[in-house]
Amino acid sequence: MLRRAIAAALCLVVLSTSTTFASTTTVYVVNYAYQPAKPKIALSNGILWRNTSDTSHTVTFNVPAVAPGSIGSLGPGGAGSLTFFHGGAYAYHCIFHPQQVGTIKVKPSISPTSGTTSTNFSLRVATQNAPSGFVQDVQRRKGSGSWSLWQSTNLQLVVFNPAPSENGTWHFRTRYRKTSTGEMTGWSPELAVVVSKP
Repeated sequence: MLRRAIAAALCLVVLSTSTTFASTTTVYVVNYAYQPAKPKIALSNGILWRNTSDTSHTVTFNVPAVAPGSIGSLGPGGAGSLTFFHGGAYAYHCIFHPQQVGTIKVKPSISPTSGTTSTNFSLRVATQNAPSGFVQDVQRRKGSGSWSLWQSTNLQLVVFNPAPSENGTWHFRTRYRKTSTGEMTGWSPELAVVVSKP
């Protein structure tokens, strides 16, 4: 019994501190467009912007307060990269070419993706705690119902403990927000978990 308790505790520690191995997605600046325009990436993954055109472009976030950093101007052949630690949708544009827009969609993760009403579902909304003055808002909905705010947290993980009557398919999404100004990202791609009765 003690061994099982220790193993469970170790699994919880690993789940709360580990992240997936980071990878990088390249976004090319080609013909006054970002390609791909709306890549989806996992938490702690990066975007490398590479200017393959013969003119300068920028990567300018629409809401700089919640962006993971800045790139600025990229001359022909230039490149710059950023890593994304908080779930959300990060819209950006080129200040030289208003039609040139893109969005980085940073997807949270959930484990497990199915279980019963006695299962604890761990939802990772970030891979860094939010600094003072920032939160991750988490919405949820059941089936095709309406989205509602479920939690606002500065932590990386939240846990969904369904009540005995909360079986069905649940959807979750998150955004990163600065509390003093209300500046925020768009909503992340959504996650789904299937909850059945024991």
